[in-house]
Amino acid sequence: MPGIGTVSNVTAIICGGLLGLNFGHLLKAWVQEILMVACGLDVEKSEFLSENDLVTGIRNRNYYQHEINNLLQAAQESVTYVFCDVNGLHETNNKFGHEAGDRMLIALVSELAKSFGQDLSFRFGGDEFLAITLDERLDKVQAKSDQILSNLRKQCYHVSIGIKPAKDDHLNVSDLLYQADKAMRKSKEEFLQES
Repeated sequence: MPGIGTVSNVTAIICGGLLGLNFGHLLKAWVQEILMVACGLDVEKSEFLSENDLVTGIRNRNYYQHEINNLLQAAQESVTYVFCDVNGLHETNNKFGHEAGDRMLIALVSELAKSFGQDLSFRFGGDEFLAITLDERLDKVQAKSDQILSNLRKQCYHVSIGIKPAKDDHLNVSDLLYQADKAMRKSKEEFLQES
């Protein structure tokens, strides 16, 4: 383990800080390396775990937050966010166990990946997911979302979906995410009123 914990590394970081030099990235890398070694992880495994959801196999919110600007550069005209929430996950976990809940999540991810691609599908939280489309007509995104709902209903799963499009030249990803989440919550309220 060359370089880990050596006095010269610590001295360089401390002296650099005193001289006003920014060695924060070196300190961060040094601490990460120590923690990975202590936990028995290698760099590749650590990166994989920080960017992927282990239950569903898709990218996670951390990856989205770090890479969204790079991902959206391919858009020529529009970007559409499809925000999803699995209805009844908590109840399923409590009644049938977490494996049953995991099957619900995996079923949704399978549909998202099939419709929107695995590279642009993300697990955002416990039961929340985001898919992104680039330069796709809204009616086509809606049709794909309706198909996802139909396919999941056949498996007795229910999902609320909110869709929010934006033109590429008026793109604010924070607002787009907020608006898609808001649309999903409205869909969820409607689902809860009907059940």
